[in-house]
Amino acid sequence: AGALLYIDVESGALNPEGKMRHALELALHFSGRSADQVLNLVQVTRFDDDYLWINRLLPVWRVDFNGDDHLSVYVETAPARLAAMVDDTKRFNSALFNALHKWEGLPQHWAVTALMVTLLVLASTVAVGGLCLYGVLWKKDRLARRTQTTLQVWHRSLGLGISLFALLFAFSGAWHLLHEPTAVASQQEP
Repeated sequence: AGALLYIDVESGALNPEGKMRHALELALHFSGRSADQVLNLVQVTRFDDDYLWINRLLPVWRVDFNGDDHLSVYVETAPARLAAMVDDTKRFNSALFNALHKWEGLPQHWAVTALMVTLLVLASTVAVGGLCLYGVLWKKDRLARRTQTTLQVWHRSLGLGISLFALLFAFSGAWHLLHEPTAVASQQEP
């Protein structure tokens, strides 16, 4: 009925541990580690802080390896593919990203959303100020009249690029904050 069956090639009987053994072989292949380094093998049926939803594959098998990097390999057995590899560096980077980008760790409250909006308005104001300052100086022909060194031209161009990038960055943040459902927006006050 479309289900995968694992059969022992020596006896011809169904192998109930076949899927687990297949997952182990895949993890060993993708990690380049040996079987004696395996600490744990477990099936994962939901996303967590280690196996993030961005990986999109469930169910998968998690194989933990012994070593200084605390490597965990996530594999899917059907089709046979690597879902993710997570070591200490990736765990640290994911936690840092979630803290700085998603503001995880702060209480989900309307005050956090208000703080985010305030910072986005401030960033937009600084970016627009930089663009306007350049526009005012250009309109008064101060920039066009004086002889500029190559360093000054690069400085002006870099400032324009950074101001434009900061404005787009703040706009993107405001768009996501106001148009995507968040835990803050979905909570109801008692």
